Amino acid sequence: MYRWWLCCLLYLYLYLGSISDGETAKTNSTDSKSPIAPVISLIQSKLHRPVDLDAASQTYYIGETVRVAAGQNVTLLCKATGDPTPTYQWKKGETVVSKQGTVMASGGTLTISRVTSVHGGMYQCEASNSQSTARKSSVIKVYGGTSFSCSREFVETKTTSFNLSLSCPSGNASDPYDCHLTDYSVSLSTSTSTQDRKTAKSVISKSSTILLEQLIPFTLYNIYVTAVYNHGYCKSTAIETSGKTRPTAPTPPRNVRTTRVTDTSASVSWDTPAAWNGTIVSYSVKYNSETVSSNASPGQVHKILLTNLSPYTKYEVNVRAWAKVDSQFDFKGKRSVHTFVTLQGSK
Repeated sequence: MYRWWLCCLLYLYLYLGSISDGETAKTNSTDSKSPIAPVISLIQSKLHRPVDLDAASQTYYIGETVRVAAGQNVTLLCKATGDPTPTYQWKKGETVVSKQGTVMASGGTLTISRVTSVHGGMYQCEASNSQSTARKSSVIKVYGGTSFSCSREFVETKTTSFNLSLSCPSGNASDPYDCHLTDYSVSLSTSTSTQDRKTAKSVISKSSTILLEQLIPFTLYNIYVTAVYNHGYCKSTAIETSGKTRPTAPTPPRNVRTTRVTDTSASVSWDTPAAWNGTIVSYSVKYNSETVSSNASPGQVHKILLTNLSPYTKYEVNVRAWAKVDSQFDFKGKRSVHTFVTLQGSK
């Protein structure tokens, strides 16, 4: 009898255990068939290539700092997984971006064509489904696009030189991709006409104080100043100004000569100085102890007749120009010297 009851109890125990295991298996099977999965964190992939601000376009993944030059095209990629498949929304700040001018958002791709400074800022990709939402942001930094302007001051003006002091925005040297000043470029020409303009001198300097030397006295120069920055997308607006070197004495008259020499007279001729350095109003001709003046006449050749000379005598002729500057005869030119001998004469 005792054995019979023991067998019944063992059977009942095994039966109830099998029911419990079946219910657990059924429950687990039901849970594994659930089609719902939340959006997981946005996937970021590295392109593993350097920033190229000289290329026509660049591509970045969300989460990276985007560095782009003004005028480039840039694409920002955003990837997410989930079930149901996530949908995407792009924002700049609090503003939803879809299509605004040259900005186009489509799914997980944001494209900006011909970037300008207004496109800089924080952009956010938001991926969501019925279970959750994930977000990730990138900052777009736009370099260039702004033209730098400089100013200049004439520190000192001399007969053959200008001393200029320049002031240009220095930029941001702490960011290797940003614009920072490296040099100053200065060129001079002696004509206001674009077609006739000839560059008289060009100087590249790292100093903001530039000495322009070996210029022509009393000459009007057109001066063009440009700041040189470290990248081609950094633009500088050229300064166009003018300055006139101070006057000085005219250079010596050229090619002094005598013609029609007799025993008592000689005709002295000369060509105008190479550099007038003012307005030539007259010439002085000194021979031995005598001095005569000749008004400046149009043309390149000037002459004067010397009379009452002594026969068969050696004369030294000194010819110099006189220049007028600011209504004053302040500048006596350097002399040219010529010698001749009068004829012996008849007895």
